[in-house]
Amino acid sequence: MKKITLFAIILGLSPISTFALSPLNETFESFAVSSTPLTSVSSTPAGFTWLNLTSPTITLQVVDNPNKLGINTSNKVLQINRSAIDTLSNDKSASGFAYRGAFSLSYDLPMTTTNCIIEAKVLKTVSGKVGLRLYPSASGSAYTIVTADVTGSSDWQTVQFDFSALVLTLTATPKLNFEIEKAPTVAGQKGALTVWIDDIKLLTALNPLSESFEATNGNIWKAVVSTRISREIVSNPLSDVTNSSSKVLKIIKTGSLDAKYYDLINTYAYPTILTKTNNTVQIHVLFRASDNVGVTTTKIGIRMGGDYNSDIQKTITVSDSWQTLEYDYSTLTRYNNLFKQNKDTLSTVLSILPREDKLPDGTSNLDGVIMYIDNINVIANAPNAINGVGADNQIVSYIDPATSMLILKNLPTQSCVVKVINLAGVECQKIVTNSTNASTDLSSLKQGIYIISCYSNSGKIYAGKVIKW
Repeated sequence: MKKITLFAIILGLSPISTFALSPLNETFESFAVSSTPLTSVSSTPAGFTWLNLTSPTITLQVVDNPNKLGINTSNKVLQINRSAIDTLSNDKSASGFAYRGAFSLSYDLPMTTTNCIIEAKVLKTVSGKVGLRLYPSASGSAYTIVTADVTGSSDWQTVQFDFSALVLTLTATPKLNFEIEKAPTVAGQKGALTVWIDDIKLLTALNPLSESFEATNGNIWKAVVSTRISREIVSNPLSDVTNSSSKVLKIIKTGSLDAKYYDLINTYAYPTILTKTNNTVQIHVLFRASDNVGVTTTKIGIRMGGDYNSDIQKTITVSDSWQTLEYDYSTLTRYNNLFKQNKDTLSTVLSILPREDKLPDGTSNLDGVIMYIDNINVIANAPNAINGVGADNQIVSYIDPATSMLILKNLPTQSCVVKVINLAGVECQKIVTNSTNASTDLSSLKQGIYIISCYSNSGKIYAGKVIKW
């Protein structure tokens, strides 16, 4: 999948709604079912219309939902039919037909930088791309297209299209074109194809990054170089105090002569990544010697968007326990400067680069690696006023999102008092421990940011900030 760097800037935008009939939230329940292919379909009484965009190879129908099991139990859906084109002979002419799909001017798209993701359910029995094209003005020919890979399946799938890069150029309600196959090749455009679409909506907010994989379809994580990297959701092979989750993401990178240090997997599922106060990405990693014979250390990189200059690498040593890695983007000059310019949110794509390192001679490291990833979260740094506290120790505090347990590690051997304080200064919980590792249940606390303070006989020895989602 093409990597797109998307930055969102919080501004008050009021696009002019020339064709504004209704915000985009279409279930097709108000459309009449058609037994024959049509050039356009309309609902009643509002008159929302979808057209074939003058392409004779595209016909539309509203039909009964062919699969009411799983994530889509709607009664009616939009069926897009594409007939074969025998005259396509080369990739150039195929790319000219890449716009073919269902087109509509009927919906108001009041996009802002926090409301800029269009979501739809798609049923597509053959693997390939779907694309969503938006035109920033009512009459302009320029457009922005975002595509998504859809695995061939008889089940409905949810896809999201992030248009935060388009928002600042909007001068009118954008025109919408849902493309059933965006692939500028003869193979991608020549053959007949049928796709079903439903529940097209403009999301009201961006999603924060907080993934435990307990209820996740692995398809949202893409193997960018699929011949060298594979990924799947598996049962947690080792439950311990750091990570007791049931499911985790397994990543296998194959060692080979064509292995690249920048091979990666990425996800478009969590558009909001960083803010001024929450700018550290935390992940749990299991990197075992039994899975990685002859490999004792590796580097794991995190990349924001398609910009390799945003990479932060962390070295990890093989271990028979889960480890916690943190990637602090407030220290990266490029991102820190954006925060200083009062850009409140950076919206982008998250990528994980296993074995992201080069050999001393500049060539890629060819060793294969197997690792497990879990509990990917954006966390906040400790407030500046207490950043210096505990700077020389290795105390770690975080909340496991799957269990709401506050995890404390590497505490001193003497008795410690740990306080959980909300941002209003109210002490919400207190524990006393004599152990170097401790945990406490925070499930009764509301979602929000909490200060963790640790006291020994000598006074405050640690202060940090955690987020409960």
